[in-house]
Amino acid sequence: MPQLLPVDASAGMPPSAILSSPVSGSISTQVGGSYVVVKGVTNDPMEAHYIGFNMWINAVEKAGTTDTDAVRQAMYGQTFANLTGGTATMLPNHHLSKPVLIGEINEAGQFDVVKQTTEVNGDAWTDFLPASKKLKSDWKNLGCGKYDTTSNTCVQIKSDY
Repeated sequence: MPQLLPVDASAGMPPSAILSSPVSGSISTQVGGSYVVVKGVTNDPMEAHYIGFNMWINAVEKAGTTDTDAVRQAMYGQTFANLTGGTATMLPNHHLSKPVLIGEINEAGQFDVVKQTTEVNGDAWTDFLPASKKLKSDWKNLGCGKYDTTSNTCVQIKSDY
């Protein structure tokens, strides 16, 4: 189970040392006035949050504001190092490109990676189901997350959630 450890100078590791540590060894971020370090096994949602948060910081800096529309436009094409040695890219469909890892469980209960692809573009809709094969998500150019390519209409702008 990963441990979240608040770290400060009194713990013997100044925040500057944490921020300059290699990503592969731990994940660190500043939350308010505290620094948090994650040590141990990470998972896909943790990695996606780490990448997305850092992309958001870079997009805010690029946009020069925290205005939602300006930051959204600055997010497209953002890149950031993923935790498996590659680079994630923010796509117009609000998904990331990331490698696929296939693993097997070893005797220690951990995963050994037996196959890893290069970065694969995330897709909001599968081509393997007839109902979603005709759908496309493109917020940058179409302003739509559920665009029907047969009728050339945006069938949903507001989320179901």
